Amino acid sequence: MLTFRQSLPLLTRLPLPRYPPRPLTSPKHIHSTPHPHLARPTRPKPKVDAQPETPEELQRSLPGSVQAHRCLVLIDSPAPISTFPARHSTQIQRELQLRLTKLGGIVNFAHYHSPSSSSSSSSSPSPSTSSSSSKGEEVVSAIAYTPQGGRLTLPHITLPTLSSTLSTLEAHISGSSLLQPETQNHIDILVCTHGARDCRCGDTGGKVYDALREAVPKVQAELNLGKGVVRVPKIRVGEVAHVGGHKYAANVLIYPYGEWLGLITPSHVPELLSSIIKLHSKTPGGVKPLGRDDPLDIMPEHWRGRMGLGKDEMVEMMEEYRRAKIALH
Repeated sequence: MLTFRQSLPLLTRLPLPRYPPRPLTSPKHIHSTPHPHLARPTRPKPKVDAQPETPEELQRSLPGSVQAHRCLVLIDSPAPISTFPARHSTQIQRELQLRLTKLGGIVNFAHYHSPSSSSSSSSSPSPSTSSSSSKGEEVVSAIAYTPQGGRLTLPHITLPTLSSTLSTLEAHISGSSLLQPETQNHIDILVCTHGARDCRCGDTGGKVYDALREAVPKVQAELNLGKGVVRVPKIRVGEVAHVGGHKYAANVLIYPYGEWLGLITPSHVPELLSSIIKLHSKTPGGVKPLGRDDPLDIMPEHWRGRMGLGKDEMVEMMEEYRRAKIALH
């Protein structure tokens, strides 16, 4: 009698094919090619022959490289930005940013040197950007800038008072509040010195910040001697945390004008201050935010963008400036 296997057709009795064994993961076989169905997708590798941008290419890419915004809120940090970790935030900063994003707001940190600031504070491993009340809650102060309202001081912000602070900011952004008087005579020059985020900001940004801190008192003292000929603005130099565009370091922000500059070096500081003072002297009524129709008066070759404008408007403004420059020659 035939067994069950002998009664089956010949093809069913052929030995089943075996797939090749899976590659080993030992160093000897680390480069083995896995079976197609075992291969995993990988990220594309960067091009080996990719060349870094030339200085000319960087210069041309500056206009429009600023995040479009209708408001900049700078939380006052008692700790230098150079002590910040790569990514730093507080609960108030996160809450403000979350609620202001839809209104076109940017919330960041700024540090302004004062005689009470100790140089040894730069060695602090855990920077604090806020103080605490007797109840242990976070308390911060801030300055907000908008195209319509200019500069607005927010002296006392806590989580319980956040709603009223936001209402004030919304009115400031919408333009329902008038240009604040404090705007007219105060100019803040802010340099990104966030070295933990990118070494270029810490290196070049730090040098520009030091050069500005040294030059501003001298320039203002010279102008005060000839007071009456040139109106002297109150210029304050500060550090600001990450603003984007590491490759454009040093990045310099000038508010309330709302101007962003890039590729600034210490050698540019005299020209930078001269152009700011010149613009202030010819602006009736003192300092005010610049708009779409205002010319590029502060170092246009280093101009990244302006508060209140979209990317296309920034690029268009620079194209108009370049066409006008060519026409003059």
